[in-house]
Amino acid sequence: MSEGARHISIQHKGSESNLLLLASPNTAPNTTQQHKVPLIKTIGWLSFSIIFNVLNTIVYGALVPELLSDVTTNHEAVFANMSFITTLVSAISLPFIGSILDQLEIVKACLIVCQFLGIIVTFGFVFMDKIPQGLQVTMIQLFYIVGMFFLRTSVMNNNALLACFPAENRVRLSLVSNFIGFSVNFAGLLTLTFLVSKGLPLTIWVGIILLVAVAASPFTLFHPTLPPVVEDGLVKKKGVIEVTKLSVLRIVDTLKRVPHDREYRCAMLFLLAYLFYCAAGAAFTIFLSTFYLKAYSLSLTEETSLNLYFKISMLVGTLIGYLYERFTQGKVSDYITLIFHNILYIGGNVSLYIVVMLNFGRTWAYMSAFLIGGVYAWNMSLSRGMMSRLIPQGKTSEFMALYSTFTYVGIAVVSLVYKEVVQGGYSPNTLPLILAVFVAPSFIFLALVRYEKQRGDYSLLKNEQ
Repeated sequence: MSEGARHISIQHKGSESNLLLLASPNTAPNTTQQHKVPLIKTIGWLSFSIIFNVLNTIVYGALVPELLSDVTTNHEAVFANMSFITTLVSAISLPFIGSILDQLEIVKACLIVCQFLGIIVTFGFVFMDKIPQGLQVTMIQLFYIVGMFFLRTSVMNNNALLACFPAENRVRLSLVSNFIGFSVNFAGLLTLTFLVSKGLPLTIWVGIILLVAVAASPFTLFHPTLPPVVEDGLVKKKGVIEVTKLSVLRIVDTLKRVPHDREYRCAMLFLLAYLFYCAAGAAFTIFLSTFYLKAYSLSLTEETSLNLYFKISMLVGTLIGYLYERFTQGKVSDYITLIFHNILYIGGNVSLYIVVMLNFGRTWAYMSAFLIGGVYAWNMSLSRGMMSRLIPQGKTSEFMALYSTFTYVGIAVVSLVYKEVVQGGYSPNTLPLILAVFVAPSFIFLALVRYEKQRGDYSLLKNEQ
């Protein structure tokens, strides 16, 4: 039996059946489709960024907390609890769902179904004022947890479908996608800032914002489709029951392959690096308002302006990243670029800590935030493109699920550390220092990925000679 395949015996109703588990099919590494993808399919992939950001940032991130504050005085604790539940469920379940989707080869279909289900569930907020007052908090929690789960499943699949595009175009597509998303965020938050107070109920605003997602949703039907996985020269189809049984075994097998299979090892090392630097960047966006409120006692108007300013920094970061990719044309290693990003990120956080502690003034603090936001946005886009090139074939959705899971775990760890530090009597202003320290281990893992890749390239060259 080949190295890429192994038979697993499963007892079922007293009889034994052999189920073929291909954790790493006998095909070339993750090269996917290298021909030019039609423009309509590119538009289909990019359009999801509009839907995701409309729902995630504007509805679930901005409007739902306001809806909660109208129906309960304990809204902050309620929102924190339902966010925790959603994150925990997603972190645990997505890798298994991804494994099942890889085997059934229905990644695109799952994206479309989950996307539309998420939109339908979100429409529940529009009718919140029709629900009895005693049930409103419960229904908001239910809509939020279910809607966010569908949304995160869709994001996992959309990231997986990036592998349909030629490898050299993925980073640029990722940058364009995030630029579109940040533009939607900025426009939506700007609109809400100036218009929500004009008299319309929040439920009506949810409906208006949702119309944007509904208008963009038909374009996702044109998403590209991953090519079928070829196992030992055959395209093999598996049943739902079979793949459900195999999903856990495939994930275990993935972990077992890491020490022995260079392709799996590179992908896992990159995920570990990503856990540290992405979690630090995401944590800064989460605690942005809290940090500046405590450091400078911002008014509501100043806080709103800060959030819009930070969105502009992320737009600028993705734009610079795209121009950089066009200019360098792959002449500079993505790993070198990523390491440079992390150095800048650490520098931005250290400078912010010094500025706040020595009370240099808001201007310097805002400049540090602009640097951090721009680097994080570029970094996030670059990482998604790089990850899609490292995934072993046949494991696309599974690894993109792990990509999401590592993000959630990293954010949870950073948040817990920050909470313990503050409760331990230290100043909340230590946040930038904590984030800078948290990024540091990523250099080790990125260096190991680079080393493993170079070893693999050298071995391949030697074999060809």
